[in-house]
Amino acid sequence: MDVDSDREFSHVMSELPSVTTSTVELHANLPTSVNLVRVRFWPQAICHHQAYTYVGSQDAIRGGVVCLIDEEGGKDKAFIQLDVNDVVCSIVVVNEEIYLLVCKNGGKTEIYVYDFLGVHGRQWKVGVCGNSAYPRMVASQNQILVVDPNEKRISRYTTTGEIIDQIPCGFVSDINGGLAGVGDSTVILSMQDSNAVIRFNLDTGLAMWTSNSIDKPQGVVRYRDSYLMVINQSPGIRIWILDVNTGR
Repeated sequence: MDVDSDREFSHVMSELPSVTTSTVELHANLPTSVNLVRVRFWPQAICHHQAYTYVGSQDAIRGGVVCLIDEEGGKDKAFIQLDVNDVVCSIVVVNEEIYLLVCKNGGKTEIYVYDFLGVHGRQWKVGVCGNSAYPRMVASQNQILVVDPNEKRISRYTTTGEIIDQIPCGFVSDINGGLAGVGDSTVILSMQDSNAVIRFNLDTGLAMWTSNSIDKPQGVVRYRDSYLMVINQSPGIRIWILDVNTGR
């Protein structure tokens, strides 16, 4: 279900997040408010690239599907059609190709690759879905990174599906959390069950910093070069801003 900007949605507006900065000094280039652009209910994955937004969801009739939305709100509700029981866990765009991390019926997890016309190019298996948390995927340094909560590890792949390495990561959450790339050999993990946001170095296998200032952190994205935006819902929906280098 979509909610268009010219329709009544006071119930949605009441749930808009506030923005909370975690630093003592408010920097001039940090946002202090958010404006609602578009609302879509029950997406499992979302990715914005250039003029388009790709939304992965599960339709009661069509099953697993990726919807394409342009800047004017126009939609292709079945831009990429998957199998009826497929769940799109993550979407990233790398080198002008769309990568989908898909949980299949029976627990298998695969990465599907499409071009910008929605034509399937290749795919490969990456693991097994956990019972309580879906795997997550992000792109960094021309590599595909997959967090596997079932195996407690992060796997690095080339864009053609060749395994580079698998890094043990014992604190990966069994509850759905967030994952963000930083543009180097580190990633950001957010975990609801431990109330932690962690910058993890894939080369050393060690945490660079841990922030416990956010209650039940969920999604996380990199903002510009120096900041992270972390969302939580306890209490209410809020967006927190952290320094990417310190976690403060």
